[in-house]
Amino acid sequence: MKLLKNLDLTKGNILKSIVLFTIPISIGNVFQQLYNFVDAVIVGQTMGSNAYVAVGVTGSLTFLVLGFANGLASGLAVPASQYFGAKDYEKVRRGVATSIIIALVVGLILTLASLLCSDLLLKMINTSPSLFYNAEQYINAIFAGIIATIFYNLISHMLRALGDSKTPLIALIIAAILNVGLDFLFIAVFKWGTAGAGWATVLSQFLAGIACFIYMFYKYPYTRVKWADFKLTKDMTLYHIKLSIPMAFQFSIVAIGLIVQQSAVNSLDAIYNGVDGHIQDLYATAYVNASKINNFPSSILMALGTAMATYCGQNYGAKNAQRIKNGLIQATFVNIGLSIILASLSIPLSPYIVPLLSSDVPSESIPSTQYYLLIQGCFYCFLGGIYVYRSSLQGLGKSYITIAVGTIELVARIVVSILFTKYFEWQGLCFSDVTAWFFANIILIPAVIIVYKKIKIKFAEYKSCDDDNFKKLQNDDCVTSNNK
Repeated sequence: MKLLKNLDLTKGNILKSIVLFTIPISIGNVFQQLYNFVDAVIVGQTMGSNAYVAVGVTGSLTFLVLGFANGLASGLAVPASQYFGAKDYEKVRRGVATSIIIALVVGLILTLASLLCSDLLLKMINTSPSLFYNAEQYINAIFAGIIATIFYNLISHMLRALGDSKTPLIALIIAAILNVGLDFLFIAVFKWGTAGAGWATVLSQFLAGIACFIYMFYKYPYTRVKWADFKLTKDMTLYHIKLSIPMAFQFSIVAIGLIVQQSAVNSLDAIYNGVDGHIQDLYATAYVNASKINNFPSSILMALGTAMATYCGQNYGAKNAQRIKNGLIQATFVNIGLSIILASLSIPLSPYIVPLLSSDVPSESIPSTQYYLLIQGCFYCFLGGIYVYRSSLQGLGKSYITIAVGTIELVARIVVSILFTKYFEWQGLCFSDVTAWFFANIILIPAVIIVYKKIKIKFAEYKSCDDDNFKKLQNDDCVTSNNK
């Protein structure tokens, strides 16, 4: 199928290339959300709404750590896309080895730190005592498997950086099926409870990562790392860190805002529990329900961003400024169209999806879930804009800008979560994400324009540079003979 063909994004019809590259990533992301959704369904149907909500309330905490891990992995793959675009295949191989070492070291540190702090984090978000044990069991299993998660994300992003969005899709579909089987085995047969759901996710991702790595090793000769490639060089190591660490911190900064948001939701339940027969953890349930449903459209918009990171990275390596500009314009229109379609599906379908999540989800939570999704759905284009422009900057080697964007998101989400929840309760909290998205775009759009103009000037100067000096392009120190 042409859809699954490896793509060189430096040539051909721009819109067609972006769409064809995005579709397999979208399918893969949806499958990933699907097996996360099935996780929740199996937990909810076999263990009840308490266990289901307990797993759900850990979402912001797992995103704090796993978001950092995924941001690191996606950032580490950017040099590979740039080297591939420049046809420097030796550096592609060395870049893969460098990325593996950095990912392993960071993964070990994250694992130890997160396991030591898991209880503290759960207390920090005001986790209800009725949910604490199940939440703790689940989150510790997820944190123990951080290295497996990083490994899978790293190899997947590497393959996409080389124009292969097919292999991660196939691996993810297999992992989704495996995850469902392991869920039943660990939860229903072994009786491991919520920890079983966590271990099923970790193991399925690890096996998917191994499969992707083996395929990459044999399919693409320029990724066949040798022992000599694992000897780190200062320039390459610093370049990988420069692109990956800011992206990783950007995800974690956003996660801090989500933690405050989750804490505000839990505080609403703490206020209303027991008052006039108010159902325990009603808002936590509605928030988890909305998050589970909202993850599907969000994952599709995220796929467009992932495609743009590779697109911009390859064309940056090929020094094609005009193609970068045209791609950004095309992706903007694709985002708007996708946002309208996704909103028109997620909002009306939510009342039919919620009952699937647990055998005893309170019907009183459904209106709150719908209201949350309505507000979010009307502004999906802001969320898509974040993914498109942030990932494009990442592909262009400007990951540091994403920290400023993440900080803006953090401040907006915290202010709205605290103030709006205080005065407008649940209705106010529903606007916290939308406000964060809006202000992030206020920073991102001018940043993309400024970066593009600088790159256009730089590429014009590089026309007189020898191709052997491509490494100087990464360090912004190429000086043409006219400038000397």
